[in-house]
Amino acid sequence: MHGFVQTKTAVEQSVRREGFYTSHKHFSRSSFFCSRAESAPAHTQVTPTIEPLFQNIALYIQRETHLKMKTHDNVIFITGGSTGIGLSIAKTFLHSQNTVIVCGRDEKKLARARQAHPDLHTLQCDVTDDGDNKRAFQKITSEHKGLNILINNAGIQYNYNLYDADVSPEKIQQEIDTNFSSLVKLTTMFLPTLMKQPEAAIVNVSSATGIVPKQNGAVYSATKAAVHSFSSVLRRQLAKSSVKVFELFPPVVDTEMTKGRGGDKVSPESVASQLIRSMKDDQYEIPVGRVRWLFLIHRISPALAAKIIQKQA
Repeated sequence: MHGFVQTKTAVEQSVRREGFYTSHKHFSRSSFFCSRAESAPAHTQVTPTIEPLFQNIALYIQRETHLKMKTHDNVIFITGGSTGIGLSIAKTFLHSQNTVIVCGRDEKKLARARQAHPDLHTLQCDVTDDGDNKRAFQKITSEHKGLNILINNAGIQYNYNLYDADVSPEKIQQEIDTNFSSLVKLTTMFLPTLMKQPEAAIVNVSSATGIVPKQNGAVYSATKAAVHSFSSVLRRQLAKSSVKVFELFPPVVDTEMTKGRGGDKVSPESVASQLIRSMKDDQYEIPVGRVRWLFLIHRISPALAAKIIQKQA
């Protein structure tokens, strides 16, 4: 009996690290085995959700038989790394003795990043252009042997209602291509290289709006929901490989993309620090700051979570 309790406790700890849906201490242990059993009416039959239990047991066993992710002596490629969250992640990894390559569309921004951080490698690349991606892949893999971490950070966000007069198919397509399509294509392109390494990782920068969509960001929220789904499935597909899949959920971050927006914003440096700490602990889904509370509220009351995120829009 004592051994069973130890195993059950270890699995529950693993599940808390694994995802935000079971991460908060106020969730009852029985919710791990049953879906919303406590809130069901007395006359309603509640069916235990067994499959997630076995999936998380398998992930726990797989993870505990491997070393935790190291955050030094890596070769890292970051998309959208010339400013904002991407550059802060790059700086944090540089300080931990890693080789870091960033790409971006604006050569002037890349030059400023190089000047501020001489050890940083930069590459001009538009991730929505398949030709640029192929050239970037060839250059990186030929000049930087041992590439083992891909961070898909590039993203854009437009705030609009779909009935607005200035909405165009081009604007919609640009959001989809930048935030999701390019991420999938780049991941597929780099995956064979990553899988050759004894330890590797993919980090997909998602958003709280991928779980709790905001009213004036229909397309952006949808692309981030797609990133979440893709990351979850990819993690399952690679469970037996050397490649770990992390997903980062930042709140509103003080960057050029959010300039002019009100509400509390966190610094990109704090997001980068949270990413490093969570990677060291093999926490695969990483809600940053108050996003953890937003996800908890969403589990209890989706309507209240929607009101909260709309105030931050």
